[in-house]
Amino acid sequence: MQPPSCVLGINPSAPQLDEYLKGISSEQIPDPEIKSYPDAVYFNFYSLGLSLLFVPINGYKPKTGLSRTELRDKDLVLDSVDVYNNQAK
Repeated sequence: MQPPSCVLGINPSAPQLDEYLKGISSEQIPDPEIKSYPDAVYFNFYSLGLSLLFVPINGYKPKTGLSRTELRDKDLVLDSVDVYNNQAK
């Protein structure tokens, strides 16, 4: 498995991100819960124990509460990956 740092700096629709997520789970990758704010967008994969923080670039300021399809992927880059303990049932 590759370290999370291998995907830093890419946008949410980059093929490398999809490949990374497939590499950490043997099951189908769930759709993330999206939390958007003017200075940050979180993609939360609760069942994987993973949260991705994307920061806006190029002057982009996402509105709070945007859906996945409303985001401008080209103006977001992955800034951090938070891995936490998952208590799957």
